[in-house]
Amino acid sequence: MKALNVANDRRLLLTSCSAKKHRGNGLRAIDRYDGPAFKIIRKYADPNLNVLILSAKYGLVHADDIIPWYEQKMTLQNAVKIRLDTTTKLQAILLNGNYDSMLVNLGKVYLEAVDWETLGYKGTIIQTEGPIGVRLHQLKCWVNMESEGSEI
Repeated sequence: MKALNVANDRRLLLTSCSAKKHRGNGLRAIDRYDGPAFKIIRKYADPNLNVLILSAKYGLVHADDIIPWYEQKMTLQNAVKIRLDTTTKLQAILLNGNYDSMLVNLGKVYLEAVDWETLGYKGTIIQTEGPIGVRLHQLKCWVNMESEGSEI
């Protein structure tokens, strides 16, 4: 595991939505989703960490975006359908945010929603990998300012 130089690093987390969600009105995306990754993010992440969520229904959303409750699973067909929009939005965010590193916590199908070859990002991209328990550990380490995973 290599430590990040976090003193001046601007970091971005890209994670998928979760099937488990809180019901109710007016919830921010970070509070709407309640899968294990979101419990880690809410508990351990620095409040200044920028979090983007890839939603099966709403595409790429910011953690603070208000989203209604929904029930929709990401399919390969849907991932391919939103790829251009997701990639374009992510490119703009990366360009405007001047990020040094990005953690990508996406499963196989969600990874298809981004065109990684045309993204054009020059910073470090670390991808969580392995079984869910290992990926959650990698996520926890990264939000705690340590890097673990493989570069895309």
